[in-house]
Amino acid sequence: VAGSGLVLEFKKQGENKMKSSPALGEDGFASVGGKASKTENSWQGGMRAGIGSVDEVNVNEDGSLKYIRRLNGDQDHQGRHVRIPVGEFSILHVKLYEYK
Repeated sequence: VAGSGLVLEFKKQGENKMKSSPALGEDGFASVGGKASKTENSWQGGMRAGIGSVDEVNVNEDGSLKYIRRLNGDQDHQGRHVRIPVGEFSILHVKLYEYK
C-alpha cells in the first residue's frame, strides 16, 4: 500500500456532534438573515480518536523497530491524519489516544 498516495484518518462514527443553534441579535431576531449559527461548547457525541505521535521506522531482522524520525505537526496535519505521499515508501508507527 505504501507509495500509492495513502491517507489515513482516525475518525469515529458521530464524531462531529456539536450542538448548534441560530445566532440571535440583541433584539432576539436572527442575524444575517438566519444563515449564521453559533456553536455551543456542549459535546453531544462519544469518545473521539486522535493521533498522539507518528514515527517513521524500519523493521530490523529480529523484528524490532528502528526509529528513523518523528513526524511533527506539519507532517501529521496537527494530529488529524497521516499521509504517505505518492512515490514514497515508508513504514509509520502511529500511536492513538481517545478523548471526549
